[in-house]
Amino acid sequence: MQNENRRFTVKDMKEELSRHKDDFELIFTEPITGDQLIFQRLKQRGDDLVQCEFDPPEPDIQF
Repeated sequence: MQNENRRFTVKDMKEELSRHKDDFELIFTEPITGDQLIFQRLKQRGDDLVQCEFDPPEPDIQF
């Protein structure tokens, strides 16, 4: 898994995901609150950089 002294690469992500079946749901959460983030897109930002973009969690609206 990723640590502070190395980059997390596409290869790393593929290796992590290869342990799971293709039809498993994949969710992303905000580490402090546990709120689920909504995947928006992957965008190439350089010759060797891909950014994962997420929308913020939907606010809980209580009436």
